[in-house]
Amino acid sequence: MSDEGDISEEEARRIEEQLDREEEQDRRIRREWLRRRYRQSIPVVAGIFFTAAVLWALTGAILPFLKSSVFQESHPFTDLVQKINFAAQSVSYAGVFTLGGTLIVTHLTRRTQL
Repeated sequence: MSDEGDISEEEARRIEEQLDREEEQDRRIRREWLRRRYRQSIPVVAGIFFTAAVLWALTGAILPFLKSSVFQESHPFTDLVQKINFAAQSVSYAGVFTLGGTLIVTHLTRRTQL
C-alpha cells in the first residue's frame, strides 16, 4: 500500500536523471557565457595595454628633448609629460606581468586537466 506522497523507484530515478541533465545544461550555459565574456574583454584589455605602450614610447621620446630645452627648469608641461610617462610605463609593466601570469596559469591548468 502506498501513500499519496510516495513515488516509485523508477519515477525517482527519472526525476534524478532530469535534475542531472538540467544541472549539466546550466553548467554548459554558464561556461559559454564566461567564454563569451572572456573573448569580448580581450580586445579591450589589449587596447589599453597597447595604448599605454604607445604613450610610454612617445613620452619617453619627448622627455629628453623637454629636459634639455628651454623647459629645463621645472615647467608644468614637462612635469605632466613625466607623470604620463610614469603612468604609461606602470600600465605596460602591469600588462606584461598579467600576460605572463595568465600564460603560466593557463599552462598549468591545461596540464593538470590531461
